Amino acid sequence: MRAGRKEGGMGGGEHKFCWFSWLSDVGMEHYASKFEKNMLGEQDVVHMNHDLLKSMGIHVAKERIKVLDRQTKHLQEKTKRSNSMLKKVVKKIQEHQQASIVRRVERSGVDECKLLDWAKANWLLCDRTRLVEEAYLRPSAPSQRTSILTDDNRTESDQEVLRSTKDILWAVLFGTEKTNVHLTRVARELLCLTVPSYKAYAFNFFRAVTELGASGTWRYPDNVSNDHNASNILLQVEFGETESNLIGDVIMVCTHLINLLEVNEQVLYARCISVEQSTLFTHLYFQRSSYRHKIVCILFSTPNPGIFTGQSSPRASLSARDGGLP
Repeated sequence: MRAGRKEGGMGGGEHKFCWFSWLSDVGMEHYASKFEKNMLGEQDVVHMNHDLLKSMGIHVAKERIKVLDRQTKHLQEKTKRSNSMLKKVVKKIQEHQQASIVRRVERSGVDECKLLDWAKANWLLCDRTRLVEEAYLRPSAPSQRTSILTDDNRTESDQEVLRSTKDILWAVLFGTEKTNVHLTRVARELLCLTVPSYKAYAFNFFRAVTELGASGTWRYPDNVSNDHNASNILLQVEFGETESNLIGDVIMVCTHLINLLEVNEQVLYARCISVEQSTLFTHLYFQRSSYRHKIVCILFSTPNPGIFTGQSSPRASLSARDGGLP
C-alpha cells in the first residue's frame, strides 16, 4: 500500500498516513495520489469539505460525498478512542482518590460521637460570606452558579475542610467496620443528588452510585437560579441510617460544604428518602443463611406476617430481631 508523506500543509510537521488504505474503505482509493500530492496528513481530515475536495480535482459530487462519509467515520472512531482513554484516566483518578479517602478514614475512625462533633464544628461554615470572612474562601472566587471552584479559589484551610468533608461523606455512605466506621444502621435510605453534568466530577469519590441523565426544569422562588432544560446528572446512593437520623443531617452539611467549596451552585439539590423495599436490601439478607432461615420462618409460621406488604417491612421486622442492618 502507498503511504503519503506530509512535510507541511494544514497540519504542519512531517507525518505519514496511508491514504490508499483510508480511501479504500469507501472505494475511493484511486484518489490517494491526489491527497499525497497535496501533502495532506491524518490531522487534515477534520478540514475536509466539498470546496477542498473540488480544489484537489474530485469533481463528481457523489465521490466527494463518499470521501466525506469516510471523514465522518474517521472522526467518530477518533472520538471513541479519545473517550475510551479519557475514561481510563478518570477511572484511575477516581480509584486513587477513593483509596486516599479510605486510608484517612481507616486511620481516624468514625462513630456517632465523632460525627456529631464534626457536624457541630462545621455546620456554621455552610455560609459563603462566613467562608470568605474567615479566610477559607478567597474573595476573588467566582460567584455562585458560574464555574466550579478550584484550588486557586481556596485557601489551605479551605482545602482541608473540603478534604475532611469528603472523607466524612464517604464514611457515612459507604463506610463499614472493615474501614473503621462504627455506626449502628437501622434503616435504609436513598440519597438523591442533582448536579450539573459538567460539575459532577466533584463527586467522583462516590462508589456504588447510580448516575442518571436529567434535564432540569426547577425554578428558584426568587428567580435567582433557573434550570430550564439544564443538563444535570442525578446521583443516587443507598445507605444505612442510624436511629437518631444523624447520618442524614451529616449528609446535608457535607452537601452544603461541597457546594460552597467546589461545585459552586446557587442551590445544590439533595434529599434523603426512606427505602421501604429494595432488591439491594433483601439481597444482603438472603446472602446469609441465618437471615434466610429467619425470613422463611416468618413467612411460613405467621398467618399474616405482612413482611412483603404495606403492613410492615423486612427492614422493620428484621432490625427488631437482629439488632440492626448489616
